[in-house]
Amino acid sequence: MIKGYEQIRGVDFDETYAPVRKLITLRYLLSFAAQNNYKIDHLDAITAFLNPEIDTEVYMQLPEGIEWLESTAILSGNRDCFLRLNNALYGLRQAPRLWHQEIDRFLQSTGFHRSHTDISLYIRNDGVLILLYVDDILVFYAEEALEKALEVKQWLMLQDKMSNLGLAKQILGLEIDRPGEGTITLSQPGYISTILARFNMQDANSAPTPLHRKNRLDIDTSDAEEEVDQAAYQSIVGSLMYAAIGTRLDIAFTIAALS
Repeated sequence: MIKGYEQIRGVDFDETYAPVRKLITLRYLLSFAAQNNYKIDHLDAITAFLNPEIDTEVYMQLPEGIEWLESTAILSGNRDCFLRLNNALYGLRQAPRLWHQEIDRFLQSTGFHRSHTDISLYIRNDGVLILLYVDDILVFYAEEALEKALEVKQWLMLQDKMSNLGLAKQILGLEIDRPGEGTITLSQPGYISTILARFNMQDANSAPTPLHRKNRLDIDTSDAEEEVDQAAYQSIVGSLMYAAIGTRLDIAFTIAALS
């Protein structure tokens, strides 16, 4: 992996921003898929950041494993051996942006157009929709658009090295289940178990009401025995926030109050 932290803006990188899908877009599309009986397939770009051509001159020292090249350079009288990159690498500051630009160009060249409200959503008139999240790709399609969806997936897999994960079952910690026609359920058991274990709360008792709306959370340090770890508090609330906006809407008020 290249040492992206040593890059200098304006020298070996310029822009780094790469858009990602909005959670509200995913939730809407899942609702739309349930109501209209759309299929949802999941593709994963295995080497996404290794594919795009680089947008500026970037040099790196020789990585481990090709010391033979350094020996060859020294024998030729060149003491300092560096490589100029033709393609992006993981760790490069602009790699996510370059990948998004490449996949965006490809999708638009195959008849998709970007949504005005979320530019990670691509729509085509034949009933196929694509939602991007970096290297995770969700393909939504109607039953009658099956052949078109298969064609799109084949194009994508020819364009880049991808894993076809079949029907979408998990995306970004959200587990997707279709117990019956017209129904999609979301849950986050793995994510929630992880954050409980991280903060040593895995054996805590559950509460039917997370926080009563009349409870007041006032700052009172007069009787505090030790100073509160502010960073730890923020980490706990931030971790719970993703669960609140993902599937646990019942703790939204609690998280807002704690925030």
